[in-house]
Amino acid sequence: MKPLSFRFLGPPQVVFQGQTLAFPTRKTLALLVYLVAESIPHQRDKLAALLWPESDQEAGRAALRNTLARLRNSFKEQTGLDLTGLSVSRDSLQFQPQAETEADLQDLRQAFNLLANRATSASPATFELLQEVTKMYRGDFLEGFFLGDAPDYEQWVSYQRESWHHRAVPVFERLSAWQSERGELNAALDTATHWATFDSLNEAAYQQLIRLHLALGHREAALQAYEACRKMLETEFKSPPAPATQALLAQVRTAPAPRPKTATATAPGPDWTSRIPLLGRAAEHSRLVEQFNRVFQGKTGQAVIVGEAGIGKTRLAQEFTRFAQAQGADVLAGQAFETGGRLPYQPLLTALRHRLEIENAPDDLLADLWLTELSRLLPELHERYPDLPPPANLGEAEARGILFEAVARLLQALAARKPLLLLIDDLQWADSATLDLLHYLSRRLTEQKAPALLLLTTRSEALATDPALAEWLGGLERENNLLKVSLTPLSPADTGQLVGQLLDPPPSGLQTGNGPAPDHAEFTRWLYRETGGQPFFLLETLKALVERKALVPAEDSSKKPVLKLAEKVWDEEIHPVRLVAPGVREVIRARLGRLSGDAFGLLAAGAVLDHAFSFEQLCGVAGLDENTGLNALDQLLKHSLLKEGSALQAGPLNHPANPVEAYFFSHDKIRDVAYTEAGDARRRVFHRRALRLFEASGAAWASLAHHAEWGGLPVEALKMHLKAGDNALRLYAVRDALGHYRQALALWHRQTETANLENPLAPEEVQQLFTQLGRGYELNNQESEATATYEELLDYGLKERQPKIECVALNRLATLEIHTTFNIGKARSLLQRALVLAGSGEDLELLAETEWNLGHLALYQLENEDGRLHGNNALTLARRIGKPDLIARSLNVLSYHEAGSAFCEAASAHGSEAGLLYALLGDKAMETDSLNVVAEAQFKLGRLEQALETLQKTRRISEEISNEWGLVVNAMWRGMVFRDQGKYGEALEQAETGVTRSHEMQQHLLMTFTALALGHVQRNLLNFEAALAAHTEALAILEQEEFQAVLFSLKYSVFDALCADYAALGDWEKALEYARKAISPADEDLFLFAGLTRWCNVEALLRGGETGLAQEVFRRFKERTEATRRYQYIILRCLAVLARAENKPRQALDYLLEAEKIVEEFALAGEGWLLDLAIAGTAPACGNPAEATARREQAARKTGLIASGLPEKARLLFTGRVNQLLNSGPGA
Repeated sequence: MKPLSFRFLGPPQVVFQGQTLAFPTRKTLALLVYLVAESIPHQRDKLAALLWPESDQEAGRAALRNTLARLRNSFKEQTGLDLTGLSVSRDSLQFQPQAETEADLQDLRQAFNLLANRATSASPATFELLQEVTKMYRGDFLEGFFLGDAPDYEQWVSYQRESWHHRAVPVFERLSAWQSERGELNAALDTATHWATFDSLNEAAYQQLIRLHLALGHREAALQAYEACRKMLETEFKSPPAPATQALLAQVRTAPAPRPKTATATAPGPDWTSRIPLLGRAAEHSRLVEQFNRVFQGKTGQAVIVGEAGIGKTRLAQEFTRFAQAQGADVLAGQAFETGGRLPYQPLLTALRHRLEIENAPDDLLADLWLTELSRLLPELHERYPDLPPPANLGEAEARGILFEAVARLLQALAARKPLLLLIDDLQWADSATLDLLHYLSRRLTEQKAPALLLLTTRSEALATDPALAEWLGGLERENNLLKVSLTPLSPADTGQLVGQLLDPPPSGLQTGNGPAPDHAEFTRWLYRETGGQPFFLLETLKALVERKALVPAEDSSKKPVLKLAEKVWDEEIHPVRLVAPGVREVIRARLGRLSGDAFGLLAAGAVLDHAFSFEQLCGVAGLDENTGLNALDQLLKHSLLKEGSALQAGPLNHPANPVEAYFFSHDKIRDVAYTEAGDARRRVFHRRALRLFEASGAAWASLAHHAEWGGLPVEALKMHLKAGDNALRLYAVRDALGHYRQALALWHRQTETANLENPLAPEEVQQLFTQLGRGYELNNQESEATATYEELLDYGLKERQPKIECVALNRLATLEIHTTFNIGKARSLLQRALVLAGSGEDLELLAETEWNLGHLALYQLENEDGRLHGNNALTLARRIGKPDLIARSLNVLSYHEAGSAFCEAASAHGSEAGLLYALLGDKAMETDSLNVVAEAQFKLGRLEQALETLQKTRRISEEISNEWGLVVNAMWRGMVFRDQGKYGEALEQAETGVTRSHEMQQHLLMTFTALALGHVQRNLLNFEAALAAHTEALAILEQEEFQAVLFSLKYSVFDALCADYAALGDWEKALEYARKAISPADEDLFLFAGLTRWCNVEALLRGGETGLAQEVFRRFKERTEATRRYQYIILRCLAVLARAENKPRQALDYLLEAEKIVEEFALAGEGWLLDLAIAGTAPACGNPAEATARREQAARKTGLIASGLPEKARLLFTGRVNQLLNSGPGA
């Protein structure tokens, strides 16, 4: 602070070394103000006229001389110094600022000029300047100062007031915004309050006040600020508040009202902890604000706050959340907790449940399909919407994906209304299902460019000890440009600022400059030395000092709660070093040691309950009556060991009926210490009490298992872990389920391996434990662990002579062999053993399951005859026992085998029945799978319009449930149907869509299917090179080592296609090679599209001189397909080839003309023009060249129509090659 200060913003003051100077007359002060404010040379005559307008020139100059003399004398009398900077000449006066003087006008001018540059950032120097200016701004220029006999001077003052007022507004506005962005909400509120006081007609000032009150949770104050604004606008301008102000009012009204404090929550004495500011985090808060500004620009952001326990992560996140909410963001917040009974998705459930509870109409956000899926997580949605259908019965992978998509769509819908902030605190405690869902949400929100910010907090030590969490965050960072905000301890300066704000200022005589008094300075140094600036340790140390009365809660002159240093704080008796042992755990232990026995018991009960516990629960676990419990609770609240909050903060409690009020530990470390200090015996007793309490109220199985295990009840814990695993698996939280099953297995082993202890589980329970554990491993792609689990179950069944359990284990092992090692021989052997065991018993369901597995196994090698046998056996048994799911599965597998062996009517009937059953069961994925088989059968039967109708239905369902597999198969068959209809453009589009999607999925089976389909379409488009490339790619996939034992039977379909490709290219040598390879030992050669060009195989064999083999290939094909009218077209094409080979052109032409009837019957426009060319190539040999010409002309007209629907590149190639065919005159 400079010795001489001119303060003209407000009532005018001239201060020298802290003392305000007095002047003999108002004109004396007025002259000084004018000279300082207008620091340029002023003519004496003009000054005289300004201040003494009624005097003549001579009198005016005399009055000026006298006033100037009084000014200089008065200043020297009070300061002992000349008024430096005042330049006096015969004709003019000027005041020039000096190094030892300061002026509030000068600082305000500098600040305003800086802010006029839009690029000005909140640098420390600029920020400090704005703070100084707002402190100096006591009111308008020369507030309350008037010269009644100098109107020109008054006019000048009026102009200056308006000018300086105009300059002050952006300073207050920008400073308040910057303080808010830095997380200094209380300081921002003080600035905004000051702004609204001097700028009471500015609606923007009221808007900022409302935002900040809202951010700080001052709902009533925000409403009062709005009402003051409304009244001002009505009184002064006769207008309503602006839309932006009214939008803020809507935010305030929807904000939760503050909860009234209960009697137990009030602690005597001033609450000094409420004044603890957010210090040392301005830069970090600003980085989060920058990230959030991207959200307001319509982008998605991700950020994580990382730091050690107690460093202030949660506090920073909460302050930033308040800031975002005040800016109009929709905030969803959840917190993970450290507990053995983790619930799947718990922190996200917290956020979603609370948000939907305050949503008037969730059905406006989401369609019923997605609300239904959300009801898996939030069953209360069915209470709100009784007509909501139950969730679909899907396989785990599909259902999990749809559930995740439902949550993503909810967040997208919310973000479409206003920017969204999703906060997940204490990520290190989150269950694996939560991490999986968060990763999905991050990706989907980013893909959709949703205006949303995902904000996480996690402990740095967790990243060092948990590689999975570190890898998860690393993946998020790689994929989505994650902002990482790392927190470090407070600096000595920050610690000093905290002490300065919390401790009552010492007497002014002890104040030195801007720093604290000596006692404060020494205390600050000691506090920083002891705590290292670690915020939680620092706060706990202050609380310990308060409890030992080294610091005394009091109120300052403005009635704000503060702390006072005890008069003898440095005396031996209460010296801080003697009060606090080093280390935060020791500090907490010392604080707990001062509690009464009942209070510590209540705290230990809270540590056992972990979080969000009610008063009744605390008393029940601690074994205290209500009155004793109230007294104990008062102690814990008074010492800030517990805090009161809403149960919604933690989501589902340990029982279904959440209390409105709940209690939390003020920090995790306090809970850790309290739990440890409780001792083993007390912990076991308390866990048992908690178990009985929660059993009676229907708690989650995960929570019950945790309390049973830590309460020393292993048998109960085992069964509860098993049920907790089942519950997690129902929610597709696979890794969480595995954790429960593994723990149950460990407890089972411990019990069964201990002498004199009976097996705690019945055989069927043992079976359930092992099959569920194995299933979990399978879903988590841990095949070797799953195999070991089923093998152990098999050993158990053998040892205990339980053939049913043996059979179950054999079935599971066989399924694994099929899907993991592709050892079809071993799988078949295991299933044959299972079939013998199942057949010898009376369990028809197990026998049916085994038959179904054998039928399913046959699919992998396209053993259709064997598959139809087992499929029919399974279906017969399933119908007998009346098990709908097994009936549907049996129908499905049977329809596949029937479609693959040209029993198309049966395939259509069985597939349709399976689809209907799956629809009733709610399994939409398998419904589409079955109906896609129906479409295949309809295609092979020539019922193309029916096939398209079926495919339209399966596409709609697949899109609803995001079933990528179903969509790929759908596109493949649509492409083939459009090909037969002659809609080559649509066929190409669908076939290419199937290829693209299958490659995105990296699903090799689908990649083979779609490559086959695309090749068939490209061949009809006469793009033989593309057809050959597609089919070569399909073959390359099948020749990979992993397909050598399974699915390699698909090779016959590919060989069949390659034969046709080379035939079209005129390379009959290669066509012959693949025609030979396409001859299968059984009936696999009719799978998918195989056989559709069988005449090419026959002709290649004939051209290669293998007439007998050609006839045998045709005979086998005819035997299998002649009952299907659509396949008679292919049969007739083959007969025409054979007739031509026997030099019977007339007979060949008759066959082709008969084939034309089938083309017309089924509207096979895609085959019609090719058949015309075949007839044109045959007619001349029958002595009918006119027919050949007519057929070529007809083919030209048909191909012209086809070409009109093609994209340009395909059209050019197609028309060019059609012209070559027409001009060269060959057959097809």
